[in-house]
Amino acid sequence: MSKNYNKYYLKVGDEIVDLSKIYGFAGVENFVKLSIFTGLFKNQDELIECLVRLGLLSTVFTQHVEIVKRVGYKKEGYNFISVTEDIAYRRAVDLLSISSLKEFFYKNRLNYAAMRDIVIYHKDQILQLLSYLMAKLRTLQFQASKSTGEDLEDLYLEIEKRKTIIGYININVSNMEALLALIDKLSSESVPKKEDELNYIERIAEFVDREVYFFKDRIKYQNDRGLVRLALSASRVLNRYHDLISPLTTLSANVNRWNFLINIKRSIVENDSKRVTISVSEPEVVDVDVEPDSFMFLEEEDFAILESSSEAEKESQNDAIEGLRFKKRDYR
Repeated sequence: MSKNYNKYYLKVGDEIVDLSKIYGFAGVENFVKLSIFTGLFKNQDELIECLVRLGLLSTVFTQHVEIVKRVGYKKEGYNFISVTEDIAYRRAVDLLSISSLKEFFYKNRLNYAAMRDIVIYHKDQILQLLSYLMAKLRTLQFQASKSTGEDLEDLYLEIEKRKTIIGYININVSNMEALLALIDKLSSESVPKKEDELNYIERIAEFVDREVYFFKDRIKYQNDRGLVRLALSASRVLNRYHDLISPLTTLSANVNRWNFLINIKRSIVENDSKRVTISVSEPEVVDVDVEPDSFMFLEEEDFAILESSSEAEKESQNDAIEGLRFKKRDYR
């Protein structure tokens, strides 16, 4: 997987929030890690309250929160462009891994109404993108018809790039249309054909892959924004259809959350000597909507670190182990 150099930040009102200022938050500019952080909170109010307590915001804002991407260079100065106002909060965080999403779609594949909702939503989104790209392609083709020399060569390269992306999107659309047709067929038949069921499973797997990966030269690259977008869609239907099965969280997601919580608590204590009252500072809040199995499978050895680790890292490990013991004790 190629390294992703894009850096993402929270923007509250007109303020850019730099979470990397908090000890232990290295790499939080990654889109998935940033979404795991926001997923610690139940809603926007809890998120903003924590940012204030961390000293990253001067006051509690009532404005909306969005994710922005940093563009430009340090010497000339950075700009920030809006990416999305669709923030992953607590329910979505348990789906923020490819394995969790695949488990969710496989276990809930027979809930045709929920599957239809998700596919239709993503089809509408991708058709809007396709419409924009087609308009851009026509503009480039018009510019090429008026250009010569190096300008024309550059335009041809850009046109071919756009055509490749459009071709990829058309494949996605075709798969979604076939998937929706299968959902309609299977949901209306009392005894579906085995052939249709297998085709349906393959189409769902392809749908997930095409949302969470980029494909280039037959190589898959993780699409972080696509992964978060699909996790948000799955969390929305979980709220709408109460008979759906939630997947177990992955070990890496749990470790990331524990590390965030530990360092949030440490930073708040340093910034505010008062009793910490926000719910996110209490470890047991993290898995409110998750089955006990999502943390019961963790063992203390899973938090092992090197002997050469710093005292701060060892302290973080001890805090994580104590938190794990606390959670398990409630389910004995």
